[in-house]
Amino acid sequence: MSRSSAGPGRRSLEGLEWLARVGASPLEPWGLVNDWGRTVTYDHARRLAAAGMVRMTRGDGSLVVVTAAGAARAGYPASWALRSVAPSTWAHVSACAWVSAWLRLRGHRWWSERELAQDAFWRRDVRYQDRRGTARVPHRPTSLCGSPGARGDRGRAAAKDLRTPDRDLEHVRRAQRRRRRRAVRRAVRL
Repeated sequence: MSRSSAGPGRRSLEGLEWLARVGASPLEPWGLVNDWGRTVTYDHARRLAAAGMVRMTRGDGSLVVVTAAGAARAGYPASWALRSVAPSTWAHVSACAWVSAWLRLRGHRWWSERELAQDAFWRRDVRYQDRRGTARVPHRPTSLCGSPGARGDRGRAAAKDLRTPDRDLEHVRRAQRRRRRRAVRRAVRL
């Protein structure tokens, strides 16, 4: 049997298990977690795609996205499969994959965004003021990590949230500066 006609094997399915927890990943962190080189990573992605367990998405780089069949094969609910990755969420999905890979490679226990969505403990209502009034939205951390010696499900765990990057904070700071300048101009006119 030639190498190109082989279906997904044991190592491909082990890689699928991590990918099903994350949902989607660039090829590099997926290969690092599984100790694969670049060519081998592409080969596993191709085999899993041919079996209908993942799909390759191109945009700002490549993403390997688990399908419903792939999530089910890895032992997770089919609902964990991402239907699509929009350009607005591409960076978030990539960042989550890189953080999950970093945590796993350093021996930390970690829980993905999909796992946290199953646990009501992590759901919080966030309230904020905007031009329309007070808004209330549900919020969960992006991922959760624990030290290698952590005991219990939530013992010594730290929540990681990748949804509020520094650029968003800088945007808020700029808006506050603009408001102050406008207030000063209005005061000078009076």
